[in-house]
Amino acid sequence: MSATKNKAIEQNKQYVCPDKIRIFNQIGIDLVIGKRQGPYIYDLDGQQLIDVHINGGTYNLGHRHPEIIDAMKEAMEMPIDIGNHHFPSPLRGEVAQMLVHLSAR
Repeated sequence: MSATKNKAIEQNKQYVCPDKIRIFNQIGIDLVIGKRQGPYIYDLDGQQLIDVHINGGTYNLGHRHPEIIDAMKEAMEMPIDIGNHHFPSPLRGEVAQMLVHLSAR
């Protein structure tokens, strides 16, 4: 195990989630995610694993998909923000309308 990986585990054990790290240690899990790309995660030691955690849309879209990155960059340049969730937003309204029409088919 690399020094960086070991340090991350120890810091998380001490400051973040000691019980989770203890349980992971008991069942032999020493995963510290380094890189995420497409359907894969790579631990800090470079081991490639298929990401089946299904977290945050990853299962459908993968990590760092180039089209999604491009869309996010384009969105960040737009003068209209999606807004605060308490108030109406032109973009959220448009996307919601599209989703309703697509799901009604």
